[in-house]
Amino acid sequence: MVDAISNSSVEDGVMILEAPIELPAEEKVKKEEVSEKVCSSDRLKTFLNNGGRKEAYRLLLITLYGKKLTQRAFPKQWEGTLSRDHCIEILERIGQSITLDDLEEYYAELKSGTIKSEVLKHAMVPYLRMWWAGSVRDLPPYWMKHFLALFRDPIKEMKLEINLGKTSYIDREATIYTHYSHKLKHLQEKGDRTRPEFFYAAPELLARSIPYANPRSVFDGAIIPVFNQELGREVFYTLKGQIHDNGLHAYLFVPIEKGENLSAQLLFRGTNGYASVGRDIDSKGIGKRVFAANVDKIEHLIKKANVSKIEVVGHSLGAADAQRAVALFVDPLRKFDFKEISLFAFCVPRLEIETVNQWKADLKTLAEKNNHPIIRLNFAYHPSDAVTWTGDAYLSGAELDFVYTNYLIVNSESGVLQTPAHHTTPFFLDGNFNFDVDGRTFELRKSFPNSDLSAELQKLEEIKNSWQWWRGVKSYFVKVESKEDVEKRIEEMKKHQAEISMMEKGGSQHSWMVYSGWSTVRYTVQPVVYYTFEGIRTFGKWWGG
Repeated sequence: MVDAISNSSVEDGVMILEAPIELPAEEKVKKEEVSEKVCSSDRLKTFLNNGGRKEAYRLLLITLYGKKLTQRAFPKQWEGTLSRDHCIEILERIGQSITLDDLEEYYAELKSGTIKSEVLKHAMVPYLRMWWAGSVRDLPPYWMKHFLALFRDPIKEMKLEINLGKTSYIDREATIYTHYSHKLKHLQEKGDRTRPEFFYAAPELLARSIPYANPRSVFDGAIIPVFNQELGREVFYTLKGQIHDNGLHAYLFVPIEKGENLSAQLLFRGTNGYASVGRDIDSKGIGKRVFAANVDKIEHLIKKANVSKIEVVGHSLGAADAQRAVALFVDPLRKFDFKEISLFAFCVPRLEIETVNQWKADLKTLAEKNNHPIIRLNFAYHPSDAVTWTGDAYLSGAELDFVYTNYLIVNSESGVLQTPAHHTTPFFLDGNFNFDVDGRTFELRKSFPNSDLSAELQKLEEIKNSWQWWRGVKSYFVKVESKEDVEKRIEEMKKHQAEISMMEKGGSQHSWMVYSGWSTVRYTVQPVVYYTFEGIRTFGKWWGG
């Protein structure tokens, strides 16, 4: 036999040894025979490091995840040879495409002991836990998180030890759920939960991520984690329904967990695409026409879900839609039955005065009833963001005992010329306010109902009338608030109330010059621009057939 050195190459996720010319019989050995000797996780690692043939990668993912999920996530139109970045993106698409029904099927397969989807070999759920939990919905949050990670973070769960580095995407919006899950993990690990502004961090991440996913990659039943401030941990939600129409994109997520008094999440997408630009310049009000055309769909979606608490979240145009949705929910003619309604609106345009006046009238009607929802309005914006100057006013109502209003007002060194940065750069990073961007600082203004202020005033009066020697003795056994502490809290509450009252009356929402300028534009230039834009869109649709 003649000695020869064979060449080697990576193909189809396995190391292929090319036979030397002197041994022609060895050239007939099929690559599949070599592949069988390499476990699926090793083949996956090779693809994620080097890329490979598209069909071979698809077959590998079918081996790992089964045919149904792979076909749903796998892009058919891509080229025959995939780069490592392509392979990483497709794997992340698997994570975005997984639904609650899919998880139930995988869980049943795992419980049966007959495993066909090889990724389940890496499942960490104990057998005793599976015996106790009849379905994946019954799993405690900790184990559901690990089970979902087989699809959202398989590199870690399969211990592939790959350094992904910077990845180039063909369609990053088809992988947003996967990236959001990683960012939420960082928020929980690094965020300072003692900070008063922390409650804005998770909703902002939600508003700037989930609604911007490619609608073609989002399926009813999709799963996302949402950080719950009261529980101090993430809660898993599933997509109950979605609405897409002429630049309006709405997603309703409901909690999977049982027994917890958890809020549903209604998310609206901001400006992203040609149709949504037309909504931005709507002469009747930001996004008003399209939202009005979809009111019945939104009502049907919410009532079908049968939820008593809801958080409505949006950024930019999505924040305007979120305000409109909250206004819809208090309409007495619609007969919604909510116990709590919360709004988180980021970089939010103002609504037209007609809608705001109707909102105030509906609140007045609610105030006359003994049974009304608790309403929390949370706004976050940069005063030099010109987008937030549009319209007339925000939803308000801090003078009512059942309406709480909070404002996170972000300031920085640059002015209105940096509107794109003010509008698109997140205020938070890993759960903490990002002071490193443009020298940013913030003011947090919180409203307090009159009943809370009255309770503090009564507490102060009781301290003044009590025996000080007895308070001194009592302080050795329990914590006793001092007169100075209560007085400081009262002054802080009065200060916040005065500031918010001034804002809601228009004293700080707009300068006179800005208000006059935008009013002129709204009734002169904006209608011309809007109808011209819509005319071009209509002609384009007609021309394109």
